[in-house]
Amino acid sequence: MGNMADRIIKNFDVLATTPLRRDGLEILEAGYEAVMPAKVISETVTRNGDILNIKDVPPGSMAGSVDETINLADFERVFFVAVGKCAVAVATVLEPLIADKLTAGIVLDVVSGNFTKIKSLVGTHPLVSEQNVTATKEIVAMLTGLTEKDLVLISVSGGGSALLTMPFALTLDQIKELTELAFSKGTTIEDLNIVRRHLSQVKGGGLAKIIYPAHAVALIFSDVPGNELSSVASGPTVFDKTMVADAQAVIAKYGVFDVLSWPGFELTETPKDEKYFKNVKNILLLTNETGLLAMKAKAEALGYAAFLEDEAIQGVAGEVGWNLVKTSLPDKSCFIYGGETTVEVKGEGKGGRCQELALSALVGMREGELLISATSDGWDNTEASGALADRDLLNSVIPAEAGILSDVEKIINEHLANNSSYDFFQKFGGQIVTGRTGANVSDFYIVIKK
Repeated sequence: MGNMADRIIKNFDVLATTPLRRDGLEILEAGYEAVMPAKVISETVTRNGDILNIKDVPPGSMAGSVDETINLADFERVFFVAVGKCAVAVATVLEPLIADKLTAGIVLDVVSGNFTKIKSLVGTHPLVSEQNVTATKEIVAMLTGLTEKDLVLISVSGGGSALLTMPFALTLDQIKELTELAFSKGTTIEDLNIVRRHLSQVKGGGLAKIIYPAHAVALIFSDVPGNELSSVASGPTVFDKTMVADAQAVIAKYGVFDVLSWPGFELTETPKDEKYFKNVKNILLLTNETGLLAMKAKAEALGYAAFLEDEAIQGVAGEVGWNLVKTSLPDKSCFIYGGETTVEVKGEGKGGRCQELALSALVGMREGELLISATSDGWDNTEASGALADRDLLNSVIPAEAGILSDVEKIINEHLANNSSYDFFQKFGGQIVTGRTGANVSDFYIVIKK
C-alpha cells in the first residue's frame, strides 16, 4: 500500500515498531484487502446486455467454483435485498449494474449507504432491536405476493442473523435475553443459530418461503467456520436440515433450561417442503479462505515459510490463544488460521474475543515471535478490530506496572477474569484499529517467527 491513509489498518505505522510487527501487519493487511466485498463483487459479477454473470467464485478457493448466468429480460420485475455487515458494500457495487432493471430494493446493515433506487436501513448487532424488527417487516412486505415472473437478488452476510429478526412468538426482550445468555455460556455461533432458526419466521429458509414462487439468487458471504450455508445469517434462503429436536439439544448442551419456561417460548419447525427452494440458487461467493490464501501468499513474498493451518478454529478464546503459542516455531515461519472463538463471560469488563485471545497468549510469547488476532469486520465487540501480542508488549508492562514477570501474569489474569482485554490493550498498546471494514468472513489469526 502507499501511505497510511490508504491502509485498512488505520494505526499500522503506530504498531509497526519492529520489522517483525511490520511483516505481520502487512500479512494481515493483505487478508483484509482480499475479502473486501466491493472488490469481490467487482471481480465476480458482470453484466453484458441483459445477461448478469456470476463467474468462477470464490476465486482461487479450494471450495470450488460456480458459474451462474441470469437473463434479466426473463423477468417482469427485479428486487434486491441485502442483509448483514457486507450489505452496504455489496449494494454500492451491484446497484449500478442492475439499476435500470430494478423495481425496488432494501439494504439492512449496521451502517447506512447512499443509493439511487435502493432504500438503506440501519439495524443493530449483535443484539436485536425494534429497528431490526421494523426493517425486517419492511423487507418481508416488499417480498410478499411475488410471482414466478419476478426475480429477487439477495446478498446474505454475517451479522444478518441479528439484523433479520421476525420472531414467531417471543418478545424482543426475550430474544435479547436469550442471545445474551447464550453468549455468556460460550455458545458457538452455529449452535446459537440452530435455536434462532426455530424461533423465527425468516431464518432457516423462512425468507425463501416468503419469496416463493419467485426466482431468487442469493450471494452468500460466509463468516462461519466450515461455511455451512444454513449457518450464515441463520440461512434465510437455505433449506434447513435441523429439526426442533436439534434446537432442544442445544438448549440442553449449554444448560439454558430457563428459557423453556418463558411465556411464548415455542420452538417452531422450519420450512421442510422442498417446493419453496426449487427456484432458489444459493451461491457461496466469499469465504475466509480467500483472505487466508492472500495472507499466505504475502507471507511467502516476505520470505517466510507459510502454512495455512486451519480455516475453522473454534473454542474458548483464552484456551485457543494459549494453544497457538505454546510450541516454539521454526525460524522464518508463519502459521495462518481462520475461525471464530467464543468468550465465557465471567466479568463486566470491556473486550472482545480476538483481544481476549491475544491477551491469553501474551504471557507465553517468546523473543522473535508475534501473534495477531483480528476480526475481519473491524469490530471486536469494541471499536478495536483485535490486538497483537509479542515480547516487546509484554516487556513494556513490566516497568509500567510491576517489576517481575509473575506480577505481570497476575495483571493479565485479572483482566482475563474480568473480560477486560480491551482495557488492557488500550492502556499498554497493541490494539489493531480498522474501523468497520464492510467485510465479514470470520476472524484472522497469524503466528509468526522472524
